[in-house]
Amino acid sequence: MNRNTIIAIFLILVVVTLFSSETYNKFFYENIYPKKPYITQSKENKNDTQKEQVKIDSKESDKNDSDTAIIEKNFTDKADTNIKADSVFIETDDMVVCIDEIGASIVSIKMKKFKYNEDKSKKRKKGDLIDVIPENSEKGMNLSINKDDYSNKVFKSNSDNKNIKIENSDKKIISFESDDNGQKIIKEYVFTNGSYKIECNIIKNDLAGKNVEMRWECGVEESEKNKPMQPEIRTAHYSDGKNSQHLQFTKEDRENSSGSYKWAGVTSKYFFVAIVNESNKDADITINSFKDDKDVENKKNTTINYKFSYATIADNQKESFWIYAGPNDYVELKKYNLAFDNNLFPVLSWAKWLFFSDKWFPSLAEGVLWLLIHLYNLVKDYGVTIFLLTLLVKLVTYHMTYSSMKSMSRMRDLQP
Repeated sequence: MNRNTIIAIFLILVVVTLFSSETYNKFFYENIYPKKPYITQSKENKNDTQKEQVKIDSKESDKNDSDTAIIEKNFTDKADTNIKADSVFIETDDMVVCIDEIGASIVSIKMKKFKYNEDKSKKRKKGDLIDVIPENSEKGMNLSINKDDYSNKVFKSNSDNKNIKIENSDKKIISFESDDNGQKIIKEYVFTNGSYKIECNIIKNDLAGKNVEMRWECGVEESEKNKPMQPEIRTAHYSDGKNSQHLQFTKEDRENSSGSYKWAGVTSKYFFVAIVNESNKDADITINSFKDDKDVENKKNTTINYKFSYATIADNQKESFWIYAGPNDYVELKKYNLAFDNNLFPVLSWAKWLFFSDKWFPSLAEGVLWLLIHLYNLVKDYGVTIFLLTLLVKLVTYHMTYSSMKSMSRMRDLQP
């Protein structure tokens, strides 16, 4: 077996791995069928949240004025009945976030630069801002301390303004306070304009030594309707900041893992949500898959979504987390230096075990993507970018191709 044969076999393996990978599936459904959500700079803000009635009075003559929102809910738990609780809306240049005072949990994160390109449901129409939290789902950033669930407790906001707009390079802290058997517990969110990062601090005098768990129980939205024969796109991940584990279940299942993990999250085709704790401590990660029934051409189609949680032991009276909720953009994900970008190149198929593709394919794919991005930044045209990449590949493989052609020519000359 000569060198050219070995190289040819290697290239065949690469091609087989590529076409059976999640990366190729994402490319196909993003660029060929169907179209991806388009980007806009629109400032529209239409907030609908689970089991809430929202009344928004706005002055069209002054777009910079904040909308006023009044939200009333009836809620029943062991301690309180008929609780009236507000929601707080925080708007930055990139997102509009709705935080419910019940649990101080996140019920909506709308992407201001992305819109639905088709009607998703009766409430989520073509042209509406994409919400990364699925409709009629649970909430995000639910809190438990030593297994005591605080997602049903009322946390009152420290701000009388329920519609907060953050501009320029401003940073805003929004605190929610509740009473826990005479002890004050604070859930504090920190927003910085121009970022998809939302900080969340848990503050309690006797927090040190207790198990603090943050749960994302709503999964992540698929911004398009399910199509017939479309492969499952959503994937769960967890990582120590360098190496990542990728999970994709076909049924309701559960995975638990303990170690020095820094984040856990879930990706859809276009968006990524993760809970992050950058302290170098042991953590318990739990991933739960659940069925998500959707209508596909008047037929029920079951897809899989993922709940996940991150639990660790607090060192002092304050434990800090943050979440990323934004697009699966390579440049954006690379900023955080936490291996978020590994999510773009998961190897989940049989090739992972047969060819050990998870060891080399992500690096190869990332290198090609890096080259594409830099070529595009140079010429500002995707057609020219693809042409230049093809030309570079031809130049790299020229020697091998030329040697192979020469060998074939000699074989023809030897034939009788």
